[in-house]
Amino acid sequence: MANRFDTEASGWVRAACADFGYPPVSDAWFGRLRQRIPSGLRSHLGAEMDLGTVQTVEGFRFTLAGLPSGKGPYSWLGRNEERQAPDVDWEYFAQVPEYLRLRRVGERLGLEVRFEDRLMDVTVCENDGLILYCEVKETAASVDRLLAGLQDIAPDVDLEAPDRG
Repeated sequence: MANRFDTEASGWVRAACADFGYPPVSDAWFGRLRQRIPSGLRSHLGAEMDLGTVQTVEGFRFTLAGLPSGKGPYSWLGRNEERQAPDVDWEYFAQVPEYLRLRRVGERLGLEVRFEDRLMDVTVCENDGLILYCEVKETAASVDRLLAGLQDIAPDVDLEAPDRG
């Protein structure tokens, strides 16, 4: 039996294919989607959809409950003219749950957590002052590239230093 995530994802793909003028995707395409997004994450996102914190809009786009007007919608899928099949924006499948996790923690602490803010994936603010930038990466290789880039622009920052809270 399909869970909420699988049902929504199927709708996103049908809507994207129709919008982009692509033929329907294969079962193998869906198999790759299900393989790359772990079952626990699919279940978690499905539960967030049931709660209304993640909402499908415009067929294959999404918004998050509580975002200021003018933010979003964001897209789970994009065009790939060469393959004539939707591309998946994999990073959102890591970024959305992390934003929701931080938002729940932040609310308890009186902090404001923002999505796609100041050119970062997630920011955390206190009294309108920025206290944390969060850049979410979907793969370990992406994290390695980010850290290498940080080391290039800020060589004096000790990336091995213990967490400072």
